[in-house]
Amino acid sequence: MRSATCNTAISTAANTERPSNQGANAAPYNPDFAAWARAAGVAGYTVTRSEDFAATLEEAVRLNRPVLIDVHVDADIRPPATGSWALPPLQPKEPAFGTPWQPT
Repeated sequence: MRSATCNTAISTAANTERPSNQGANAAPYNPDFAAWARAAGVAGYTVTRSEDFAATLEEAVRLNRPVLIDVHVDADIRPPATGSWALPPLQPKEPAFGTPWQPT
């Protein structure tokens, strides 16, 4: 008797065992986006300390060409919300034919 397996199903099952932002050793990882940018011919910088951001931004503006700045932030700290939309709910549209359905 032969059995068939689906690699996609196995891969999907394996991926549900750990969050997508963790590597094979179950440690969080972050790709080196600045290195990717440099490999593509774009200036790339990585900022890990807030004190270094201003100088990096000044350098990026001085270059006057495309620049990628990869800023590492603490994953456990959420930035404050900038606001919210307080819009009234939209009224449902009238049907193109017939009458609106009313639950009984």
